Amino acid sequence: MRRVMRALVLILLASAIGIHGPAVGSVHGVARDQLERRMSFHNRLLLNRAVLAGLKSIEVLVLASAGDTPGRRGVSGARRVDFESADASALVERLGGRVRWTDEAIGYLRVVVPTHRLLELAGSRAVGAYQIASFSKASWYRDGPPLSNAEMYRGFEVAPIAVPDPDKGDPGLPLLTVAESRASGFTAEEDAGVGDWMKEHPTFDGRGVTIALVESALPNFADPAFRSAKTLDGRDVAKIAGIVNTIDPGGSDETRVQLDTQVSARTSWARIGRRTFILPRPGIYRVGLLGLPGGGNVLHEFGVAEHQQTHELWIDSDGDGSFADETPLADINVRFEPRFLELTHPARIKVSFVMGRGRLPHTVHIYVGRGSHQSMAMSVAAGTATDESLAYGVAPGARVLLVRSTEQEYVLSGIVEGFIEAARRTDVDVISASAGIKILTDTETDFTGLLFSRLLSVYRKPIINAAGNFHLQLGASYAMGASWAVGGTLGPATLAALHGSRPLNRVIAHPYGAAGPSLDGAIKPDFLAPMERLATALPWQQPISGLPRNAPTRHVPPGYQISCCTSA
Repeated sequence: MRRVMRALVLILLASAIGIHGPAVGSVHGVARDQLERRMSFHNRLLLNRAVLAGLKSIEVLVLASAGDTPGRRGVSGARRVDFESADASALVERLGGRVRWTDEAIGYLRVVVPTHRLLELAGSRAVGAYQIASFSKASWYRDGPPLSNAEMYRGFEVAPIAVPDPDKGDPGLPLLTVAESRASGFTAEEDAGVGDWMKEHPTFDGRGVTIALVESALPNFADPAFRSAKTLDGRDVAKIAGIVNTIDPGGSDETRVQLDTQVSARTSWARIGRRTFILPRPGIYRVGLLGLPGGGNVLHEFGVAEHQQTHELWIDSDGDGSFADETPLADINVRFEPRFLELTHPARIKVSFVMGRGRLPHTVHIYVGRGSHQSMAMSVAAGTATDESLAYGVAPGARVLLVRSTEQEYVLSGIVEGFIEAARRTDVDVISASAGIKILTDTETDFTGLLFSRLLSVYRKPIINAAGNFHLQLGASYAMGASWAVGGTLGPATLAALHGSRPLNRVIAHPYGAAGPSLDGAIKPDFLAPMERLATALPWQQPISGLPRNAPTRHVPPGYQISCCTSA
C-alpha cells in the first residue's frame, strides 16, 4: 500500500508540473520558464503506467531543438538545419541516462533516462519535442487497452501460423477467372481514373520506383504477384528489394534466431539440445532454433545452422532433424529466393519464408509469410499483374522494400525508426505505412507532426499514411504533420462487383474511412483513393467464398480477400 501511495504522489507531482507549470521559480533544478511546455495526454498516460509499474528508467523519443543558424544545403538542394543533438545527448548523460539510437540529420534521439528525471529532460531548451516510448504501442487506444484487448494479444502468442479455412464456396458456381478479375469492379480502377490513366500511359506503372512499406514484413513470399518488378528500361527484377528490421535487438521479435550454441562435429551427426541433428558436413557450426506456435502448447521447432568458416546458413525446413537434404539460404537483402517450412499442426501445410542477417553477430531472422494484412497492403500497392493471380496493384511495376517495424504487438520506437530508416535509404522513392501513429495530441507541433515534417524537409520523399478507419467520424483523420493522409472512396462498379447491393450513381467517400479536419485544424485527408479491391491473402485463407457477396455468381478460391481499409 505504501508503494502505491508513493507512486500516486509521483503521478500527481508530474501532472501538476507537466499540466499546470510550476508554482515557484524551479522544480528539481529546472527553471520555471523551461517547464512551460505542457505534458501531453499521451505522455501522462504512459508516465502513469511507468510509475505504477515501478520502472526505474524510461525510454523516450526526442527531437532536438533547431539551432539558431541554418545548416548547409543537402543533396536535394534543401537547406539543412543544424539541431542541438549534441546538447540533448550531453543532457541525457548528465541525467544518468544513455542514448540508444540517433539520426542527426533530423535531430532524433532514442534515449533512456531515470524515470524521476524525465521532467528535467522534457524541460530543456535542447529538446524540441519528446514522446515516451516505454509501454507504447503507437496509439492512444492501444496504449490504454481494456482487458479483452490484452487477452487478444496474449492469445496471438500461441495462435497457430496456418489454420486452413474450410471451403465455404458453392461448388455449383463457376470460378472467377483471371480475365473477369481484371474488370474495373474488382480493381476499383474507375473510382480514381487509374484505368484510363494506365491506358494513356502504359509505362507509368511504377517501374523504376521503390516503395518502402512500413509494417510487419511478413507477406506470402511465394505469391505470384510478388515475384517481379520492372526497371525504368523495362527489365524484370525481383519485386522485393530487401527487408530492413528496425525492431530493437534487445526487444521481442518472433523472427529472430540466436545462433548461441557452438558445435564442433567430427562427423555429420551431432547431439544439439534434446535432438541428434545431421549436419551438412563435419566442421564447426553455430546453431539455434526457430520456434513457431502450433496452437495451445504445441511448438514447431526448426534447427538453424551456420558454418563458422564459410558462413553458409541452413535451416531444417521439414523439421526432420537433418540438414543433409537442405541447401544454403540466400539473404533476402542479397537475393530474393523464397523457401518453404513444413508445419504439421493443426494441419500439414507449407508456409513460405526468407532469411535475413541480423544486426548483431550470430543472429539471423527467419521471416515467415504469415501476415495476411501485409499481403493485402503489398498486393494493392505493387502486386504484379500475372496470369497466375486474380489480384494485382496500382503500381505493378514497382519494387517493394519491406520495413519490419513491429511484430504482432505494435512498438512505437520500431515504427518511428522504420520511417527514418526508409527515408534515409537512397534506393527508396516513396514511403507508405498501414500502421498509423495516433499519439495525442496529434498536431504539427507535437512529436509526431514535427517528426514527419523534418523527415520530409530533410529527405525529400513523400510519406503516405492511412487516414484511419473511423466510419467518417468528424475530426478523426490522422494528421502526422506534413505526411499525406489518405482516405477512401467507393465507386458504383466496385460496389456492384464486390457486394451487389443497391446500385450507386456516383463515387462516394467510403463510409469506413476517416473524416477531417485533423485535431490541429488541418484539412485532412489530403486525398482519397479506392479502398476496396480484390487483393491477395494467405494461401490457406478463404475470407471470401463468392462474389458479389450479397448474391454470389462466381466462386473465389482460397488466397484472396477484399482490401478492407484505408491502410490498403
